[in-house]
Order: sequence, then C-alpha cells, then structure tokens
Amino acid sequence: HQFHNDSPGSGPDLTGWGSHVWLAEFLKNPGHDRFYGKKNDRMPAFGETSRLGPRELDLLIRWLRGE
Repeated sequence: HQFHNDSPGSGPDLTGWGSHVWLAEFLKNPGHDRFYGKKNDRMPAFGETSRLGPRELDLLIRWLRGE
C-alpha cells in the first residue's frame, strides 16, 4: 500500500482512507490506478456509471462512516 508519498506498493493507496473524500473517489471508480487498477475484478463503480446520483452517493458514504 501507499500512504501519502511513502511506501509505494501494489495495494491501493491508503492516503485519506476512510475520509468522506477517499470513499467518494473509491466508490465512484475503484478501478482507478490509485485504488485497484486493473486488478479490480469485483468492486463495481457506482458514480461514473450513474448507478448512484450525488445525493445517494453522499448518503451511502455517511452510512458507511456511521454518521
């Protein structure tokens, strides 16, 4: 894993892990190079395929964070 600019590795970048922004970016496109890249074979993209609108995505993130 990578964390900020240290320890680049083969796992997803954990910089900001669990924050609202990190979760939003992850849920929109988990196949992005920052996360799983081409190794993503299970996690669907919710934001970029219009599965969830901005409001629904925000509600999901708040629920995941226990807010």
